[in-house]
Amino acid sequence: MKVTENTPLDFILSISRDIIIQAQGHVIHVFQPPNDPKHENVGVTFTNISDADRETIRKYLAGTLTV
Repeated sequence: MKVTENTPLDFILSISRDIIIQAQGHVIHVFQPPNDPKHENVGVTFTNISDADRETIRKYLAGTLTV
Protein backbone atom coordinates (compact mmCIF):
# COMPACT_ATOMS: atom_id res chain seq x y z
CA MET A 1 0.00 0.00 0.00
CA LYS A 2 1.38 3.37 -1.00
CA VAL A 3 0.72 5.96 1.70
CA THR A 4 0.38 9.56 0.54
CA GLU A 5 0.00 12.75 2.57
CA ASN A 6 -3.79 12.55 2.29
CA THR A 7 -4.15 8.89 3.24
CA PRO A 8 -6.01 8.62 6.56
CA LEU A 9 -4.22 6.37 9.04
CA ASP A 10 -5.31 4.70 12.26
CA PHE A 11 -2.71 4.68 15.04
CA ILE A 12 -2.46 2.61 18.18
CA LEU A 13 0.20 3.99 20.53
CA SER A 14 1.20 1.60 23.30
CA ILE A 15 2.91 3.73 25.92
CA SER A 16 2.71 0.89 28.42
CA ARG A 17 0.66 -2.24 29.00
CA ASP A 18 -2.03 -0.12 30.68
CA ILE A 19 -1.80 3.05 28.56
CA ILE A 20 -2.97 2.57 25.00
CA ILE A 21 -3.97 5.51 22.83
CA GLN A 22 -6.00 5.27 19.64
CA ALA A 23 -5.89 8.15 17.19
CA GLN A 24 -6.34 9.01 13.55
CA GLY A 25 -4.03 11.15 11.45
CA HIS A 26 -2.05 11.40 8.25
CA VAL A 27 1.50 11.76 6.96
CA ILE A 28 2.70 15.35 7.05
CA HIS A 29 6.26 14.91 5.71
CA VAL A 30 8.78 12.26 4.70
CA PHE A 31 12.53 12.66 5.05
CA GLN A 32 15.09 10.29 3.60
CA PRO A 33 18.45 10.48 5.37
CA PRO A 34 21.18 11.11 2.75
CA ASN A 35 23.46 8.44 4.21
CA ASP A 36 20.73 5.77 4.42
CA PRO A 37 18.67 5.63 1.20
CA LYS A 38 16.86 2.45 2.25
CA HIS A 39 15.06 4.18 5.13
CA GLU A 40 12.61 7.02 5.50
CA ASN A 41 11.65 9.03 8.56
CA VAL A 42 7.96 9.86 8.51
CA GLY A 43 6.28 12.70 10.37
CA VAL A 44 2.59 12.39 11.15
CA THR A 45 -0.06 14.66 12.55
CA PHE A 46 -3.07 13.54 14.55
CA THR A 47 -6.40 14.71 13.19
CA ASN A 48 -8.68 12.88 15.61
CA ILE A 49 -7.42 12.45 19.17
CA SER A 50 -9.09 13.17 22.48
CA ASP A 51 -7.88 15.99 24.73
CA ALA A 52 -7.14 13.43 27.46
CA ASP A 53 -4.97 11.34 25.11
CA ARG A 54 -3.21 14.47 23.85
CA GLU A 55 -2.41 15.37 27.47
CA THR A 56 -1.11 11.83 28.12
CA ILE A 57 1.28 12.15 25.18
CA ARG A 58 2.39 15.60 26.37
CA LYS A 59 3.18 14.22 29.84
CA TYR A 60 4.99 11.21 28.36
CA LEU A 61 7.20 13.40 26.19
CA ALA A 62 7.90 15.74 29.12
CA GLY A 63 8.93 12.78 31.27
CA THR A 64 6.23 13.44 33.86
CA LEU A 65 4.00 10.45 33.10
CA THR A 66 4.29 7.50 35.47
CA VAL A 67 4.18 4.27 33.47
